[in-house]
Amino acid sequence: MALSAATLRTEVLRRTDKTRSDWRGWPTTAAAAVTSWAEAAAAYFAELTSPVLLPPADGALALARAAFEAAAGLEVDDRGRLTRDALPVGFQAFAAAVLPAPAYVVTPPLPAGGLSAQGAPLAWAWPDGWNVPTGDPAIFADVLSGLVDFWARTGTASIPPATPLPWS
Repeated sequence: MALSAATLRTEVLRRTDKTRSDWRGWPTTAAAAVTSWAEAAAAYFAELTSPVLLPPADGALALARAAFEAAAGLEVDDRGRLTRDALPVGFQAFAAAVLPAPAYVVTPPLPAGGLSAQGAPLAWAWPDGWNVPTGDPAIFADVLSGLVDFWARTGTASIPPATPLPWS
């Protein structure tokens, strides 16, 4: 397997579409929302094939998930609600914390201007601080998974002397 926008789309729908049998329920706090989205990021990046994650992969994913939670958890407004920057900042922190297996040379996805610059559609993601719009969760899932997948592939990896290729 390799990175799959479809995997992330499913994870987004599990968090936004209350008609699904695997719906996770609305988080009741900003911290719970951050944890839930960090788990979605881990599910998506668990399929990363280049670079290969530092063995054990579960440990590498846990460290990156903690980085997501720490970064996104700082994106809280004065009323204790997540800001619209929480997801971009969290995903960026996750990708920057990914630990590749030895021998890989890795450049994480674009930190500044990457996902945040693409994130105008995310401006409506936090109407009450942690719940996403429910009018049509499929549209939100399509937009978010497409943006994150496009952005994640701006990272590169290789085992020298091979030419660096996009994350996959």
